Amino acid sequence: MDRRSDFASDLAAVHSEVAADVGGIIDAVRAKKASKATRPDQMQDPERPQEAQITIPERPKAERQRRIRSTPPAEPEARAVLENVTTRLHRETNELLTEASLHQRLKKLTPATRQDIIEVAVQEWLHANGYRGV
Repeated sequence: MDRRSDFASDLAAVHSEVAADVGGIIDAVRAKKASKATRPDQMQDPERPQEAQITIPERPKAERQRRIRSTPPAEPEARAVLENVTTRLHRETNELLTEASLHQRLKKLTPATRQDIIEVAVQEWLHANGYRGV
């Protein structure tokens, strides 16, 4: 019985210490958030000398927009439903396909994505071998 009471008192002591430490951390985080919420030009710390304020100009709205994809949107007839097809390629073929895709994107040529390159290659093969349904 003596061990249980010792354990219980030790656990209670650790719990109160942890609660105090966590409470201190939470207070520090709240203070930091509050200081960030105020504008830097409104904050005055008497212990630190005034430093020159650095202002970052806001970018025009056109620059804030996300970058446009390097490949143009697909033609309306090409927006057919795509089906998932899983295939395995030799390592060298996969590396060449990835390299070709990156070069096409850098040159802003189509087809640029791995999927588009594979689609064009398969369609050309089917057409060349008499499968004209594509």
